[in-house]
Amino acid sequence: TNGPSWDVPLGRLDGYRSVAADAMSLPSPNEPVSVLRSKFAAKGLSTEDLVALS
Repeated sequence: TNGPSWDVPLGRLDGYRSVAADAMSLPSPNEPVSVLRSKFAAKGLSTEDLVALS
């Protein structure tokens, strides 16, 4: 097209490394709330954070 254009940088700047253990520690949607709260707390997140991110 003849419209304006601009470059858009691609990729995530926070994604320089990948650790399988980090991916395996993600909570499953089928886990009980008590387990979800524990996993969020282990990452320094509150129950309020759990609700907001769910």
